[in-house]
Amino acid sequence: MFHPPLPSEYVDSLNGIELGVMDKILIGWNKPWWGESPLDLHIIFKDFNLPMEESWLYGVNGFSSIQGRENVLQAFVTGESARKMENLPPEVVREHVIKHLGRVTGQNVPSPSFFRRTQWYNNVWVRGSNSYVTVAGDRNGLYSRHPLTKSVANSDGKQILFWAGEHTETDRYGTVDGAMTSGEREAYKVLNQYVLG
Repeated sequence: MFHPPLPSEYVDSLNGIELGVMDKILIGWNKPWWGESPLDLHIIFKDFNLPMEESWLYGVNGFSSIQGRENVLQAFVTGESARKMENLPPEVVREHVIKHLGRVTGQNVPSPSFFRRTQWYNNVWVRGSNSYVTVAGDRNGLYSRHPLTKSVANSDGKQILFWAGEHTETDRYGTVDGAMTSGEREAYKVLNQYVLG
């Protein structure tokens, strides 16, 4: 795709990273139906007998209260389960979550007043949510993301390609603040070269 080709150190590092999917589900009520204490519910499946249309729920390993919003629960859904969830209508996802909460708590879960879910995989500008080092990347010693931060220069020595994104952050990869920090890092490089340089 690039002519001349990108530096091999960059390509090798990039080949050791893949983009994963982790979606968030937020569901809230006017008041917590589970009581006054924050909910921190971890789910371990011992039987895999959910109906096929609800099988994406195997990718949800718990629900927890949000600090400062004790009437709202959040859950994370990862991988293939997240992709399946994203393709369901929001009212179906909400129905599945309420039913699942009732099943795992043994309580009658009321209809929520608030529901949101992310759809990072279906977002055409994103197609995922966070990076991870693959088994092959780990075997090849990809312990630092530093090679992914090196700008590419043209034949005149002027840097023309700048790389940002949480996948380029060694310390804060997989985070929003890592994505923001990397964007600022690269913006300063551009400013230094084209404005201040």
